[in-house]
Amino acid sequence: MSIVLDGVYYDDLIPNWHVTRPQNENYIFLLAAEGQFLYSLNSATVQMNKGEIMFIRDRTNRIGTNGQFPPHRKYSAHFRMDSSAEPSLAKEINRIANTPVKLRRFEYFRQRMATLYRAWRTQTTFREVTSTGIAMELVGAVLDDIRKQNIAPHKWMVVKEMENYILARFREEIKIEQLARHVSRTPNYVSTIFKEVTGQTPIEYIHQMRTTTAQDLLLHTSMNVAEISDYLGYCDPTYFNRMFKKWCGEPPSAMVKRRKQL
Repeated sequence: MSIVLDGVYYDDLIPNWHVTRPQNENYIFLLAAEGQFLYSLNSATVQMNKGEIMFIRDRTNRIGTNGQFPPHRKYSAHFRMDSSAEPSLAKEINRIANTPVKLRRFEYFRQRMATLYRAWRTQTTFREVTSTGIAMELVGAVLDDIRKQNIAPHKWMVVKEMENYILARFREEIKIEQLARHVSRTPNYVSTIFKEVTGQTPIEYIHQMRTTTAQDLLLHTSMNVAEISDYLGYCDPTYFNRMFKKWCGEPPSAMVKRRKQL
């Protein structure tokens, strides 16, 4: 492993949120999910808005308060580099640290951050392994996303069309040929630019949308695993279980158990 997680947190509409920390030892990865908040980082004022992320560098003095439109929602992951970390990883994070960045795939990162938070809260034997894996994926995906900000606008537009198409039909069987026809491109071109822009294949994106929906249904409805599997277009519940665990780090039965404990 190259990073070590020390904590994952979710601030959910805290009316008088305020934090003062001198010289935090860890890096902090922040995602603004709703609203606005302010930081003073080594005396420099930084404003974060919904849809932005920021890495706070280690050994940074920070003071945080609500912004002009409180309260806000945000996720934060506190981590440090271990001895196996590539020097280029710390170099890249430090290059963009303490500066908010607007990401084009905000909804994807919000969903993955929510998954990380749930995994961290789950008291299982391999909680740290699972959570660290998700965190490493997130950090890598964010850095890749930032590097790809110079992708040609027409590619972003084509991929956005495909994302909207998938969002409206992700419970159905969607083939690459359908996406290609929808955007008037070839299947090979569609697969290539979708991966280039999102870091995922169209099929992986569909599974991610399905499992994110499954999480909400498992936690907030009385539907059982088989019903949700069928609702989301999985003909085989065993396959649904396998895909859910791949994306969420735990089987759907674990989330059902947690729902019953609430």
